[in-house]
Amino acid sequence: MSDPVVTFIYASQTGNCEEISMDLHTTAKEKGYTSERYEFDQHLKNFDLTNPKPKRVVVILCSSTGDGECPDNGNKFYRYLCKHSKIAKNEKTPESRIFSHLHYTILGLGDSDYSSFHKTPKTVNSAFEALGAKFFHYFGKADEAIGLENEVEPWIKGFWDELAA
Repeated sequence: MSDPVVTFIYASQTGNCEEISMDLHTTAKEKGYTSERYEFDQHLKNFDLTNPKPKRVVVILCSSTGDGECPDNGNKFYRYLCKHSKIAKNEKTPESRIFSHLHYTILGLGDSDYSSFHKTPKTVNSAFEALGAKFFHYFGKADEAIGLENEVEPWIKGFWDELAA
C-alpha cells in the first residue's frame, strides 16, 4: 500500500488495546509512516474519517467489556458507527457509504469464557463494512482465556507485512 496515513483508533477498558495501539503507533513512526493515534471518542473531535484525503489505513483495536459493551472511552464513536451503518444498510446509496475510501483492519480483544465474546469488535467490523470501507488485513480475535499473545503477535507481524506490500 503506497504511503497511507496509518490511523490507530482504540477503545480499551483495562488498557490492553491502549498499550498495543501505542506500540503500533511508535513502530509505524519508526518505519517512516505518517501515523496518528486516538481513542475511539477522540476521533470525533480530532479528524473526520469521512474525508477521502489523505489516503488512510485505519487500524481498530478494541475489546468488549462487561456483557459485550464497548469500553467507556469508545461509546460515542460506537453509537456513531451503529447509527450511520444502520442508515447505510437501509439506504444502500453511494452517499451512505461514507467510509468507501478507507482501508481498515481490526484486532479485537476478548474472553471466550463470556457469551458476548468479541461483540464490540464484531459490531464495529460490520459497521465499517456497511459504510463501504475495504478490509485490509484479517480480523484478529485475541482470547484472554488462552493468552492474548497467541493472536496478537502473529496479527501484528502480518499487519506490517501487508502494509509494506
